[in-house]
Amino acid sequence: MVPFFRAANCFSSAEDTLSALDEIGKDKAVGLALIECSNGLSSIRRDQLTEPAIEWVSELSSFLDYSGLEVPKDQGGIPTKAATLTAAEVGRIAELVKNLQRWFSAENSKGM
Repeated sequence: MVPFFRAANCFSSAEDTLSALDEIGKDKAVGLALIECSNGLSSIRRDQLTEPAIEWVSELSSFLDYSGLEVPKDQGGIPTKAATLTAAEVGRIAELVKNLQRWFSAENSKGM
């Protein structure tokens, strides 16, 4: 099995979700996209990454970190974090998602 197949698919889904930001709302779209990113990253070991993906994953991980936030009982940590993000941060997330989706897809193609 190619190690980046799942990550490529998750990041593709995250990219699609972010492109529907205006249709489904910022908080929901960003929350769902970040959950997809988290799922995609959970399927890979960090030692499988090379530059620039290492830096992109590190930066994206900061957007996935919701420590320090008070998470309501009826809401998860990632959706709570999504609601705190500025438009500039959402733009940066979209850029990171796009870059990582392309990187994972390219690496996935190498294994085929």
